[in-house]
Amino acid sequence: RATLAHDVRTPWLPLVWVAVALLLGSATPRLALRFRRLGLYGRLYYWLAAGTASTGCLLHISPSQLLSPDWWALAAAVLLLFGYVALALRQGSTLFASLSPAWNMLALPARSQLETWLLYPAFGALAVLLIQSFDRSVLTVLLMLQVVAVFSGSLALRRQDLRYAALAGLLGCMARLLFFDLRQSGTITRAVVFILMGLLLLGMNALYARFKSRFEPVTEHQPDLGEDNLAVEVE
Repeated sequence: RATLAHDVRTPWLPLVWVAVALLLGSATPRLALRFRRLGLYGRLYYWLAAGTASTGCLLHISPSQLLSPDWWALAAAVLLLFGYVALALRQGSTLFASLSPAWNMLALPARSQLETWLLYPAFGALAVLLIQSFDRSVLTVLLMLQVVAVFSGSLALRRQDLRYAALAGLLGCMARLLFFDLRQSGTITRAVVFILMGLLLLGMNALYARFKSRFEPVTEHQPDLGEDNLAVEVE
């Protein structure tokens, strides 16, 4: 790994790490039990990819470098982070149930803990990429789109913490719009931004009205079986 990190340019390293994470995660169900721990190494590479992606954005990306090769590499890495999140949440942790108890902390977390471990680094890397890549009013709209994505995730996963994170992001976007964008933008830009922000707020309100029942407490505790195993049980 040290040799690879030395030979590959820093902005491209997150793409390498997340590709390794996806490869290990995809291969895990087909591996013999004694090799299943490689899937856990995939989680470690995922966190490495998320951390280096955020660092790479801070060090190597600015609005003037938008659509440069380095930007595309980091943007692809951030996008693939969400691909790994979807893969890992679908698989769950039952693939690692037969590993040595020494791996239990990493291999068999509670479902909510696994979601936290995976979602927050990905959303954090995406926020850093947006902040470093765009400026002025377009950044506010893009951050608001991320807020909507976080809020949608809270509905899909029944996560109150993601809901509160989305509300905090919403307040931050509104503060930026009122105290920064209005001073920096022209009349037409202000109108467009206000319309887009209004549409996004209406969309969030419609989502909450439609799916607010998903935030009601779940009475039965379900083990983390992964989506595939849950589908088998239903059948």
